[in-house]
Amino acid sequence: MSGNYFYSAVTFKSPSQVNSLKEKIPVSESVFFTPGNSLHLQYTNGAGGKWMAAIYHHGVRGQDHIKKARALRFNFFTKSAASHLPAVQIGFGDSLFTEVIKLADYIHPIKNHTWQQAFIPLSVFRKLAGKPQELIRSVHFIQNSS
Repeated sequence: MSGNYFYSAVTFKSPSQVNSLKEKIPVSESVFFTPGNSLHLQYTNGAGGKWMAAIYHHGVRGQDHIKKARALRFNFFTKSAASHLPAVQIGFGDSLFTEVIKLADYIHPIKNHTWQQAFIPLSVFRKLAGKPQELIRSVHFIQNSS
């Protein structure tokens, strides 16, 4: 699958930057865990700048019997030092967001040039506590360092 991921958005303020295709996250055709569904989040953390890349939940009719999640889990491939990995935030309801969590705090050890799995317990997102998971609308990757 070439092009970009339709249910995504990218913004940045210079000198930070995020590669995008029509302001959306590109799909990688060369590096992937499984073909056709690997998003390519390539960014530069610039002093005084900021960037954000969001992945939005796209509701599909009939997908209403999903088990309650305990964690945000995804596979990733990095060439970055731990200090340059992004932070993560969950969007829920109507434009409400959880606190920002450093991705590097939940991956030990961080290995370059290999696929790894991030596992962030939903309980660390305190602003999400007590809210129905059906309200989750997006996952945001945010500049963590400069």
